[in-house]
Amino acid sequence: MSVYILSTMTAGVNYSFYKNIGDLPVLQHKILVQGGAGLASLRSGFGEQGETADGRPLWTADGVITPISDENWELLKAHPVFIKHQQKGLVKELNKDLRGNHREVQKHAAGMEVDGFRPLTKDTIAKNLKVTTASVRSEDEFRV
Repeated sequence: MSVYILSTMTAGVNYSFYKNIGDLPVLQHKILVQGGAGLASLRSGFGEQGETADGRPLWTADGVITPISDENWELLKAHPVFIKHQQKGLVKELNKDLRGNHREVQKHAAGMEVDGFRPLTKDTIAKNLKVTTASVRSEDEFRV
């Protein structure tokens, strides 16, 4: 049986495992959890569908699923960086494969956090942009 990791991060993460040989850490194993959530794609065909300015379809996934073997899962769930990502709500363990089902991925990803590396959209600009206006007290302030 495999475990499936749902990630809402924009970039994939290689969780690396080292063994010290003498004073030097040597890479022994790494486990990749795919990223790509929140990134628009012309090729994927998975996620919310929009379109480019010239009308080509554009998909943006809310989360990305990575299958993990049982052996790798035993290593991964003890990895300190993976644990931090779990605690922050950026990755989540699932017991079933949802790779082809965007609606289910969207439901599971809805309560999760997102990292700060997603591209700006109309919604995020409107949400995060604070418009301020300047006022002029007198014209003398601008004279040199």
